[in-house]
Amino acid sequence: MKRLRKKCAPIENASDFSESSPAASRAAWTGCLRIGAIIAHVRAYPSVKDDDGPELHQFHRGCGKRIQCPRMCPKHGTLASEDIVKGIESANGKPILMDEDSLRRLRPPKDEELVLERFVAEADIDPVMYSGRHLYIAPASKVASAPFGLMAGTLSRLGKLGVGQLTVNGRKSLVAVMTRAQRLTLHFLHYPGQIRSVPAFDVVTEDASFGAPLVEQFVNERNSHVDWSGYQDPVPGIVDELINTHSSTRRGRRKSTPRATATKSDKCNPTKATTSSLTGRKSSVRRNSR
Repeated sequence: MKRLRKKCAPIENASDFSESSPAASRAAWTGCLRIGAIIAHVRAYPSVKDDDGPELHQFHRGCGKRIQCPRMCPKHGTLASEDIVKGIESANGKPILMDEDSLRRLRPPKDEELVLERFVAEADIDPVMYSGRHLYIAPASKVASAPFGLMAGTLSRLGKLGVGQLTVNGRKSLVAVMTRAQRLTLHFLHYPGQIRSVPAFDVVTEDASFGAPLVEQFVNERNSHVDWSGYQDPVPGIVDELINTHSSTRRGRRKSTPRATATKSDKCNPTKATTSSLTGRKSSVRRNSR
């Protein structure tokens, strides 16, 4: 077996990447994964597409131009970029302006190494702690495949997941690394202090056995393999339908309605353009009546 590297050094041969890496997406994090003395160069890729639906903007109803929101000071009006600094508000509402050192403390650089410090069973982590962001971990090169496989196989055999902390996008996060079919996945967790307590409520248990057989029968009848392809996000289809309807309506208007004549300065002023058009029609009627 090849001797494993003792520190996280840069990848020497950039062309020696694993063919199994999900090349369709861009790596969200690149660095070293460490379990004790074992180190593997890895790349972490997003597990889901960044698709939160269409981003809605504000437009001028008259001309269709995007609304701009200049950076305004309520006292001095519009400001230039060099006159704007970052800061926070204290409890009494007073501003605390940040210098470069303070910003670096708040947004530290990304970690080059993820050290798994503790190892627990998956059932020991409350599902509420999962933040919803997950990454696939893949070896960054063929050389890293051996230590990567050693880590994945050991965690899978022991039924454990590793817990550590990782700084990505300027924020340190609690993370867990687990195995899925000999693959490693990275899961971002909420810190315990971010978890809210369960609201208090009374549970009625006196007549719980009355409907238990019905619930159990319903669950057992539908206890089968789930065809996940049957669950689709309806938003993309709705967006396509709206775009197609809008395009068809615009094409129909172009064919049935002639373009109104307007000067260059009237193009973004529908009221003025309409007034000019009506004035021209009135003048034409007067000439014909003469």
